Amino acid sequence: MILSSIWDICLQSVFRVESTDALFNQYGDADPDLDLPNGHEIRRQNFKEYLASYRRKPQVLVIGEMATTWGSRFSGVPQTSERQLIAGELPFNGTQSSLDEPVMRTRVRPPYSASSARIFWKVMASYHPNFLAWDLVPAYPHVRSNRLKKRTPTDEEVEIFADSLTAVVDAIRPRRVVAIGKRVSESMAPLAITHETVHHPAHDASGEFPAGMKAVFSDIS
Repeated sequence: MILSSIWDICLQSVFRVESTDALFNQYGDADPDLDLPNGHEIRRQNFKEYLASYRRKPQVLVIGEMATTWGSRFSGVPQTSERQLIAGELPFNGTQSSLDEPVMRTRVRPPYSASSARIFWKVMASYHPNFLAWDLVPAYPHVRSNRLKKRTPTDEEVEIFADSLTAVVDAIRPRRVVAIGKRVSESMAPLAITHETVHHPAHDASGEFPAGMKAVFSDIS
């Protein structure tokens, strides 16, 4: 596997981070009210299948903020929903990790779909495999009173995964690092990783996200 080094980073650090009452590590744990008993193992395998879709190292690293409620919390792949994985819409496939009939009430039905993931891949599919998607916090920060309500990661949570991000950058040595949104860019400032910023696809009524990505890949083939 071309990106075996990324898998090793996950095994050594990301997957080992323990969940708390406000941070769920979807690669290390399965919620019995929402996930299949081996949901965490499915998500690990989904991420491994994502890495296996690369036949060469990507030239661009695209960094999101965190695992999202209906995105990588259940899919295990950054900027991706489990519905996309099983529908064959992407250059890689995966398996549903969520319960068909969750014990905890959800506002959408499994397999889960995320609007931001749809927008992301509508723009980014043509650039694969020239980019790797990663998250500043590759776990799911949620409010303590609601396991399905996301929140902004704390500085401490960003710090927990800072070494993992640095290791990913060192492993693939991308020509460009791109932060999705101003908040991600600001959180990356202490890490001293040179990067540029594009508009977040979920809040992009003016089409700045595709335009920004077009500019990023203008000299990359």
